[in-house]
Amino acid sequence: MGTQYQNYKSDFVLRESFVDITGKAVPLPTDVDFTLRYWTKHGREYVASRQGGVYTNCAPEEGGTLLVFFKAHNLCEGELHHELHLALDNPVFEDGTQDVFYPADLHILLWDKASSTDKLTSGLVADYTRGHAFTFDDFTADQIKELQRPAQEAADRYDAAIADYNRKASEQVERVGDVADVLEGLEDDFKADHEKLAKEMTDTTEAAKSALASAEKTAADAAKAAQTATAEAQAAQKRANAAADNANAAQKTAETAAQEAAEAKQAADKATAAANKAKADADKAAQAATSAAGDATANAQEARTAAHAATAAIKTVGQVTDDARSIAERAEAAAAAANAAKTAADKATAAATKAKADADAATAAATKAKADADAATAAAIAAAQRAEAATQATEQQRAVLYALIDRAQHVTAGVPTGMEVEAPATVTMGNPVKQYVRGRVLPTSALQNVLYLADGKAVDVLPDGEIVPQAIGTSRVHVIPTDGTRFYKTIQVETVAPRIRTTAAGTMRLDKQGNIRLT
Repeated sequence: MGTQYQNYKSDFVLRESFVDITGKAVPLPTDVDFTLRYWTKHGREYVASRQGGVYTNCAPEEGGTLLVFFKAHNLCEGELHHELHLALDNPVFEDGTQDVFYPADLHILLWDKASSTDKLTSGLVADYTRGHAFTFDDFTADQIKELQRPAQEAADRYDAAIADYNRKASEQVERVGDVADVLEGLEDDFKADHEKLAKEMTDTTEAAKSALASAEKTAADAAKAAQTATAEAQAAQKRANAAADNANAAQKTAETAAQEAAEAKQAADKATAAANKAKADADKAAQAATSAAGDATANAQEARTAAHAATAAIKTVGQVTDDARSIAERAEAAAAAANAAKTAADKATAAATKAKADADAATAAATKAKADADAATAAAIAAAQRAEAATQATEQQRAVLYALIDRAQHVTAGVPTGMEVEAPATVTMGNPVKQYVRGRVLPTSALQNVLYLADGKAVDVLPDGEIVPQAIGTSRVHVIPTDGTRFYKTIQVETVAPRIRTTAAGTMRLDKQGNIRLT
């Protein structure tokens, strides 16, 4: 049939005729409800139907044809398609109804130019509207060959697809082997690096612990030595202070003795001078006595007086000598005390010097202990940093391994060769029973990753395929396998209002409990 052209803005009438595979006219059954859905590539739809014996947007003709009236159809430019939906009585199904669909192209193009004819016609192959299946007796040999041709072509395509699949599978097996070799090498490297890092972490940790323990012991010994040196220095300081006090007292005693000795010396000098003078006087008196011997009587008294004076002078000299001797003894005792004080001061100074040396040694030991502790702390920090770096390297290697494993799993999965989609043609607003779109990637060994994209006009589809009715009408849903987008399928889901289901005789359908059955 050649292409027919119709102005898309105009109202028009389409005569639908139903034929079997041989082209023989098949009368439209009068006891089966049907829906005819029309659309262009832009997705807008126009519906003609008969439900419960009531015709909408259409009327039957004698001879089994059907006139469809396109009034205010609102269809856009593009090729016109239609689909016949029959609700056949079939007790095999749960609700007693079998839904059958017959999509077809009309070879009618809606455009913005003048219509090519005022009588549009179509012929829809729908032999099952009579309610029975074909037999081979209904067809000629050529018709059977023609009927078998799509199956034969499909079989050829299947054989070619299987051959291509086997080839790709072989290539993938080889790639998997290569990836497995790489994974084994990486796993060996990872184990070796892990063992090396673990050993380094253990050695570093043990070294840090040992250094820390040594530093703590050294610091404790240094602290103890410093405490001991401090106590000795304090004791030496006390002894030095006592020696200094003794030295000061001895110095004062020596100064006092020296002063007394000086005073005694002065007194002795005076006594010596007096003795010398008395001796000179005695000498003079003796000379005078000798010279005046003749006048002994006259001068006897003077001699006795001089003798008494000499005797007194001699006694004075003896007293002065005794005093000088006592003063000298006290001076020697003061000198001895001064010497003892000096000796004690020297000992105290030596003890203080030793205590200072011990304190300096303790300070040096404490400084060394602090340096060792700082070195141990730095070693522990460096060990922690190396451990952190090793952990990060391990995590990076782990991420690489996981990525390679995911890649290997992806490579070993089957190559998609097609997809099957199961979905209800209609859903009812307010129906609490959930309906789903089910996409299955072929072969089943392939990754079953599927996306559902709906236009959202009549229904939305959740990521798990659940259909959510939104409004009365029809929506297009794209079912897309992520690993083989070229195998996507596009389906249409219609949302209808709740309505009472009827039998072929037009009576209400009831369930086993006598409840009214809704669509």
